[in-house]
Amino acid sequence: MGKKLNWPMISTFIIDYIWGTSLMLLTFYINLNSMTFTSVSLSYAIGLVSLYLREYLNFYLLSNTLSKDKTTYQMTWEDHLNCLQKYFQYSMLTWLGAEYNFVHCRYSDLQSTYLEITIQYWGMCFLRDYTSMKYLHPWMHDPKNYWIHKYHHKSQIELNAFHTYKIGALDGVIENFIGPFIYVILQYLVIGKFAIHFLAIRFTGWADSNTHSANPYSIIHFNPFFEYFCKPNLEHNLHHIIQEDYYMFNNNMFQLQSIEEDVKTYNKLCGTKISFSLYVD
Repeated sequence: MGKKLNWPMISTFIIDYIWGTSLMLLTFYINLNSMTFTSVSLSYAIGLVSLYLREYLNFYLLSNTLSKDKTTYQMTWEDHLNCLQKYFQYSMLTWLGAEYNFVHCRYSDLQSTYLEITIQYWGMCFLRDYTSMKYLHPWMHDPKNYWIHKYHHKSQIELNAFHTYKIGALDGVIENFIGPFIYVILQYLVIGKFAIHFLAIRFTGWADSNTHSANPYSIIHFNPFFEYFCKPNLEHNLHHIIQEDYYMFNNNMFQLQSIEEDVKTYNKLCGTKISFSLYVD
């Protein structure tokens, strides 16, 4: 029997690019030039509902592809409360940031706005990866410090997008805020302004939730080049299953041989047959 197109991967790419682009454009439209508490909280509410719908769509469409431990997972009241808690926290923090001109949602022209969002997104992502995730994340796995991070690792092989928000307050600050804070300081030193575009923040939120998603084909960076050369979802899921190693979100970027080994490990542990090849058996 000949090879066939890898439809689980292809369909995920198509759905995620359309889904994510629509979500970001809607967020942009709602907040353009006027970030009120209503517009910000509405944007996060739409994002949270979108997360729920997307993950359950993954469970339905890819039920024969994904790990059964993931597709049969039942959301608990604790999961719902974690999502709601983070929703209120992020809404309030973003609105306060907008009130004090630390966060904005402005449009000047397509090229400059796109570059601003892209540079800020990648700047925050890489600084987070090469500060918190590379050095402080392993430190939190030390038995003496594991109490900080233990709650997030209650999610193991069943890890999915909902568990992005299963994280303690101190753990959340260490993992999610140090890198962006350093970026803001550097940005101020270089161009003299603190302000971060709201869409850069929302793109980091999309990347974070999709890194935890049940679907290993999830689009993370909205860039086909980087999607090919790094697999944050695959590696972060392995981190939760093994409970060590794979501390960074972009561990084996540009190391295709290492990614191949990661795929074999993932399939063995999850009982799956995923492949990132365009054609599969």
